[in-house]
Amino acid sequence: SDSNAKPSPSFSGALYWILAVCRATGLLWGKTLKTRKDLFRHLDKLHKWITSRGKVLRVIRSDNEFTKTVITEWLLDKPGIRLLPSIPYEHDTVRTVERANQTMDNTINKMLDLPRNKHLTRQHWAMAFMHALKIKNRLPTTALHGRSPISLWQPEVFDPRQFPLQPYGTIVAAHIPLDTQNNGTGRSILGYYVGFSEDHRGGIFVFNPKTRTTTIRHTYKALGLVEEPRLDDTIYVVASDSDVTLTPDQAEQTQFIAPHMPSLTTRSATVIPST
Repeated sequence: SDSNAKPSPSFSGALYWILAVCRATGLLWGKTLKTRKDLFRHLDKLHKWITSRGKVLRVIRSDNEFTKTVITEWLLDKPGIRLLPSIPYEHDTVRTVERANQTMDNTINKMLDLPRNKHLTRQHWAMAFMHALKIKNRLPTTALHGRSPISLWQPEVFDPRQFPLQPYGTIVAAHIPLDTQNNGTGRSILGYYVGFSEDHRGGIFVFNPKTRTTTIRHTYKALGLVEEPRLDDTIYVVASDSDVTLTPDQAEQTQFIAPHMPSLTTRSATVIPST
């Protein structure tokens, strides 16, 4: 959300997300939604995703969003599934998913608010959400004796060669296929790393800031992160017995010298006198 607590639309127009947590394995399943009317459609996708992996959906614990008529009618054809909504204004019965939602919200904010990611806007939240889901599902946990949640749902061994990892927002030069190259495009495009592809070995998602579209690329070169610029190029030289007060940023650029030593007189040095 923005500073006014209003949902911030993503590049695809999504305003919300739906998040499900498996109580047995801790697996997170989520999708982004443009409107709350899409809730039923994604719930049906979740059910199909579970059954396609040989699992059975028995109980759905949720808040009151799932008590809508279209969902209750959908459950009529599925007698094996029980819906247990929470009591209004009492979220203790769904504290697992509430805690997971808060964790995802904090994770996304940290990813987008890092000083090195100032080139990313709040519209990147949907891509950051999906990337965070993939990472969390592949992290080993002590509750599963060192196994990851996704490994209990599908046979998968996390291999960095198959799922290339880069810090979210890394600047990459992605190769342009020869068939689409011309004198105006060059051989690569500059974009941002926004995740890895689960369906393509060695593939990453590259966001093109010019077209605001995401493509999958296998051939790319990571150029690094956009670092936060320093306040200036000054090296502050301070006597070691000085009582001058420095800001944290100035302290990183400070060289302390003994009181009897002469002050440095280089081009990049500035002496801060004692007060």
